[in-house]
Amino acid sequence: MIAAVWVMLACTPPPSDRALYLQVSQNPSDPTPCQRIEDPSLSAECVALSAPALPEADALAACETLPSPSPWRDECFFLVADALVAEGPLAVKICGQAGRFERRCLGHAFGRQARTLLANHPRGHEREAFALIKEMGRSDYGEAPAQTARKTHDLLVRHVAGRDPGERFSRATCGDLPRTMCQEAFALRIREQMSRSGKPLSTLCDSEPLDVDDAEAVGAPGWDADADEIAAKAVRRICVASENR
Repeated sequence: MIAAVWVMLACTPPPSDRALYLQVSQNPSDPTPCQRIEDPSLSAECVALSAPALPEADALAACETLPSPSPWRDECFFLVADALVAEGPLAVKICGQAGRFERRCLGHAFGRQARTLLANHPRGHEREAFALIKEMGRSDYGEAPAQTARKTHDLLVRHVAGRDPGERFSRATCGDLPRTMCQEAFALRIREQMSRSGKPLSTLCDSEPLDVDDAEAVGAPGWDADADEIAAKAVRRICVASENR
């Protein structure tokens, strides 16, 4: 009987590369099966899959084992930077090893750091936040002023567009943001709300010029009276863009 068991064990084929990869995908904190995968490309992909689930030192060491240059090594460092929520010098260090993904990796880190700053910055001081984020881009990420300004502009517009969900938009929603950026923020809120509700933007433009009741009737967000001009220009911005497509 014992001999028969030994024979069965000896004849049992080793797990396939695919089976080993699936083991790691189900439990990425244990990357040891990656070392038994015979296909070099699949083995490297396996390491890149598991590394983000490991502690920082182990994750970076895992990425270092991959050949350089290689697509999976690049992706490994990129994924680890995101998993560690890396910012500032740590992000620059890790993203600097991400090869073709370096810019995207740094962009993610910059965005995380900027959003944290915005979340903790007092409302009514948006221009100050703009300046702080621009300086952060220069000092922490070595970005050119024009590049940082564009990214900061977009982040602030999106940040303001998402403020006070469920409440009517007002001038106070924008704090001390310039009017043109405030209009962009409300236009973004309109697009996103109507997209979620499945209402085409054309229904908004067909009713132009419109008041707040007309807008809410077609699924657009409402606004307070002090934002009438901002709302009108935001709607016009959307409708002109739609006409030019």
